[in-house]
Amino acid sequence: MKRTAAGNGAHTPPAGQPLDHLVDAYLKQQGPRASSERDDFRSMDLKSAVTMAALGLRADGRRHEHLRRIPQAALEECCNRLVSRLEAIDRIASFDQLLDFIETVVGRPHEDEDRVHGVNEMYYYDAACAIANQLGLDIDAVYLHRGTREGAINLGLDGRLRSLKVSTLPEPLQQLAPGEVEDFLCVYKDEMRRFRARP
Repeated sequence: MKRTAAGNGAHTPPAGQPLDHLVDAYLKQQGPRASSERDDFRSMDLKSAVTMAALGLRADGRRHEHLRRIPQAALEECCNRLVSRLEAIDRIASFDQLLDFIETVVGRPHEDEDRVHGVNEMYYYDAACAIANQLGLDIDAVYLHRGTREGAINLGLDGRLRSLKVSTLPEPLQQLAPGEVEDFLCVYKDEMRRFRARP
């Protein structure tokens, strides 16, 4: 997902706004861009989508800001491994299976290959999101990693989990799709402390 925190030029709502106002602001700012990105990946053939996703590129060809620290050599190795497995990717039937597949192929010792060093759970998730758009797979849960996990913890949720069901979240967040919640918790992670459930 595209991160657009204040430091990257996005408008940040004034501090102290209710949660539902933050959700509305998020939808107005990020909704059209996210929809365009999804449509662009849907229109690609599978090889092109996998190549772009594996290289950490957005549909416009630019590197995702939050993946810039990953060495280019690591991204190219990930790309080689995933592109060589297009037939297997094309048979995947769910987002969770796709995420597991990517993590297995590039993030763990697999067959006669070592793990690719320099990539992490955010990379696995972002690559899976882009490829899932091409495959028509829906994200059915809120997957936690780095900033998203921090936001969930600040909100009082269990950050040890791999994913959360949208139905377990505060009501204003339930109007967002799972992938949008993932991005929202990352963008507004510091704000989430204000909405932490009291015992």
